[in-house]
Amino acid sequence: MPERISSLRLRGDKVQVRYVHPDELGDESEHCDGLFTSHDGLIEVRHDALGAGGLRTLCHEITHYFLVWGALSDVFLSHDDTGKLEEGVCNAIGSMLYEVIRDNPDLVCEIIGVDSKQTGEQIREIVGRMGGVGE
Repeated sequence: MPERISSLRLRGDKVQVRYVHPDELGDESEHCDGLFTSHDGLIEVRHDALGAGGLRTLCHEITHYFLVWGALSDVFLSHDDTGKLEEGVCNAIGSMLYEVIRDNPDLVCEIIGVDSKQTGEQIREIVGRMGGVGE
């Protein structure tokens, strides 16, 4: 298994990623696989959230980051103080973000500036093993 991500660069900010025991995620931990804390610049993901599930959780928490950064989190809270609306948006966008990255290795190659004809084949092979399209 590859080494897990320990930090991300999001809009120029360095955001730490920690893998924690579910008890460390707060009162909602039995229903929570991850947490983004904006004032700490920290994403926490359950240590037992592995593979595609863990990466989907990471994409979900990245979506929370963007909602906070864009002040959309406050807009959601003004319409729904339970947080369910924001969670639903993060579930949908986070999942789609994961799938777009997984299923489009040529897009990833183009974004990072590598030749997809050389590197793309290796990525497509990995994506195929993960169950993605990658064709």
